[in-house]
Formats: sequence, structure tokens, C-alpha cells
Amino acid sequence: MSRRIVTAVSILGVLLLTAGCGTIYMDAPASPQVRLLPKDAPVSVRVEKKVWFKWWGKEPLDPEAPYASAIIREHRLKEARIRMTNTVGDGIVSAITGIVGFPRRTLIVEGNP
Repeated sequence: MSRRIVTAVSILGVLLLTAGCGTIYMDAPASPQVRLLPKDAPVSVRVEKKVWFKWWGKEPLDPEAPYASAIIREHRLKEARIRMTNTVGDGIVSAITGIVGFPRRTLIVEGNP
């Protein structure tokens, strides 16, 4: 095999190992009013939380775990922005744990009280 083919197959293999999906429902606490912030709005609170998924991203490992709404409630946010991302660290960890069906992502909740 030529060196280019080996390189291309290796790169494709790494990309496939770090690729994945996951579903987490982004919600706000039921009682207070929380305004959604645009992506460029300034914030005073930023919380990052690692979220593990099972079955290659089909569902969170712990569906009962407090996620976005608990963070919003804990920090008493009146304005919030929520996103799920795949960091480099998540990709490295998921390259190993994702093989057996347990990828990781990072939940980021930002906002202002």
C-alpha cells in the first residue's frame, strides 16, 4: 500500500473513532422566567459539566442527573445560554470509551443572575 493510502485510512479511522452524537434535553427551571441569550451576549457565569452517554450517544448515561435546569436554578440565572460541545479532551477520551459505546461531551451553561 502506498503511504498516502495508509495516511488517509489512518486519518479516517481516527475521525470515525472520535465522531459521535448525543441527545440531551436543554431545559430551564419550571417556575422562574429565563431569557435565552444570543451567542455573543456578555455573561458573568460559566459552568462546564462533562456528560457521559451510553449506546454511542443514544441516551445520557444518567438520565436522572441534574443538567441545565439544575445549573440555572443553582446559580439563579435570569438569562441563560446552553450548548453541548465536543472538546479535544472529549474526543481523546471518546476515542477510547466510544469504542465500547460510552462517548463523552461537554455541557456549557452561561448566563447572568
